Amino acid sequence: MNWLMFQLLQYLTMFAAKAVWETRFLDENDKLLKYEITIHKSSKDVYEDDNKVILGEGVSGTDLHLYDLDKSVSAQSFHSEHFTEYIAQEFGWFLHLNKDKGYSIKINGESIAYEHIIGEDDVTLLHIKDWSNNDVVFTVSYVRWMKKIGDKSYYYLLNTSKYEVGKILTSFNNNAIDFYHSLYVESPYFDHFVFEKEGEESTRTDGAKNQGDIVYKRLIKKLQSLLEEKQKLFVREKAAEKLLTNYESERILPVFKNNMYDQERKRDLLNVIKEIYCIQPKIFKGLKKEQQKTCVGFLNLLLDTDERENILTILGDVVRLTSEEREQLANTLQTTSLNKILRTIRMIQNRYLVVEMLKGLVFDLKKFSTEREHIQKAIEDNYWLFGEQFHLVSADDTFEKALSNYLYLLDGIKKEGYINSDERLRRPDIFMCRKRKIPDTQNLSDMLEENIIIELKRPTVTIGKEQFRQVEDYLDLIKSEEQFNSQMRHWKFFVVSNKVDD
Repeated sequence: MNWLMFQLLQYLTMFAAKAVWETRFLDENDKLLKYEITIHKSSKDVYEDDNKVILGEGVSGTDLHLYDLDKSVSAQSFHSEHFTEYIAQEFGWFLHLNKDKGYSIKINGESIAYEHIIGEDDVTLLHIKDWSNNDVVFTVSYVRWMKKIGDKSYYYLLNTSKYEVGKILTSFNNNAIDFYHSLYVESPYFDHFVFEKEGEESTRTDGAKNQGDIVYKRLIKKLQSLLEEKQKLFVREKAAEKLLTNYESERILPVFKNNMYDQERKRDLLNVIKEIYCIQPKIFKGLKKEQQKTCVGFLNLLLDTDERENILTILGDVVRLTSEEREQLANTLQTTSLNKILRTIRMIQNRYLVVEMLKGLVFDLKKFSTEREHIQKAIEDNYWLFGEQFHLVSADDTFEKALSNYLYLLDGIKKEGYINSDERLRRPDIFMCRKRKIPDTQNLSDMLEENIIIELKRPTVTIGKEQFRQVEDYLDLIKSEEQFNSQMRHWKFFVVSNKVDD
């Protein structure tokens, strides 16, 4: 009886007291033979091979009979999605390895589908040298499953009959990235192989090989390297992209404006997150939403400063990095890469066009330019004009909304702002902020917070007492609101137009 038949019969005795497998087949002399295999629920590991007879007529085939079904089981149970999915997960690997032989499992003539649970597969031939420098060939079938199959991931060692002689846990059972995988290793080498208990791998007197053999040890190292490459590729192409997509949909990422400068900053942040995730996925796993925002916000702030390369040092203190991983991350953090230089050139070209556009609005078209429809939108999308090291807190939003964004940008605290003042609904045109380290101090907590509030006027408006008073009102509100104040916070206020009166 082949292995698959025995496993299937064992499984079916979960539903019945006895399972009888009646099979008819042609022997090498084209005689039709029949025999029965019986397994009892009370002794699943023992089967009876009975009633072998020669048939005079008939066709080959197999009938399965289940006796004394459990009361909860009906004919419909064997067509349920739960049952067929279980069969696919239990035996899909065997059907996959033998697909060239046309094997299938059918219920009432309908084949069980298993292809949907396979996310990726590959076959590799490994040539391993023995003590005599001869090649021992192994066929390695790699399968990445779409869902968890069993409790752990293993290397399965199979002989030429695809019978499992042993299995070993892989070292990639980190389900933080949903990397569900199996490696099936077939070779005549395992036809004379005994899988010993741990610590019993001494030389055998019967000539059989075991885990102490040099070929086996070299094989495991090769399998380790092969699987390591598969995992890195999966993390980079699948898991990391899934993480970034989730960060976008769940609004984990900081808010970036739809302009060239901000989109460049966003790409930089995504690249660094992806590289760190590929090195150590656990850093981003198991975090609550607010923790995710804080972690990503911290990275974003570092990337906007001269301290960006310190990310490598910080990460090295948290997880152990290989020299290859350290080099990969260092390359990602390099600010002088050719790709970044080319993008910077394009950004400078774009900025030149922005300045020319603003000149046209402010001087050539000043009679037609309005504050809200033209000047406000131009500056909002290009706030780098007042300092590219700043983050945009708000544009034409109330001070209460600005306070909420402000606290989140500086401290990673997401909460609704509340200001007990009649002036809380005033709407500054542009509100920006940044943090920078105070020179000549080693204390990382000594960070100076710089804030800029800008009031924009249409080009035909001359700045006078009324406009200046509007900015002073903003100053008074800031001074009176405790949440905006600190000894480490500096504020600058601007009112912008073409002319100032006497």
